[in-house]
Amino acid sequence: MTQIADLKQGNFYFVEDIKTVEDCFADCLGGMMSTVAQNLELNVKPDDSYGSVTFTKAYGAPSTYRQDGRGFIFSVSELMSGKSRDFMVEAQLPKIAKMLDQDNKTFRIATARALI
Repeated sequence: MTQIADLKQGNFYFVEDIKTVEDCFADCLGGMMSTVAQNLELNVKPDDSYGSVTFTKAYGAPSTYRQDGRGFIFSVSELMSGKSRDFMVEAQLPKIAKMLDQDNKTFRIATARALI
C-alpha cells in the first residue's frame, strides 16, 4: 500500500493500534493544511549561453517527468510548506571556448520555470 501511495506522492497509514488513529488523522489533516501548490509543473530547459547544452536523461519515477523538446517537465502533485524537492537531469556540456575570469567560475546551463 505504501508503494501505491508513493507512486502518486500520497500518504498511507497502517493503523495497528486504534489509539494511533487520532495521530494519523492529525498528520494527514496537517499535511492538507500546509499544501502550498497542487499539480505543479517544473519546466527545465537547457541554456545555450556558452554553447549547446544537451539533456540526455532525467531521473525519478517515469510517471513524474516527460521530455519536452530539449528539456524536461517534472510533475509534482503537491508541494508542501517547509519541504524541498530534488530534480535531476543528466547533461552534456560543451567545451567552453572563452576562459572564465578568476572572480567568476560559474555559468548557467539551464533555466527552470514553475507552472502552477
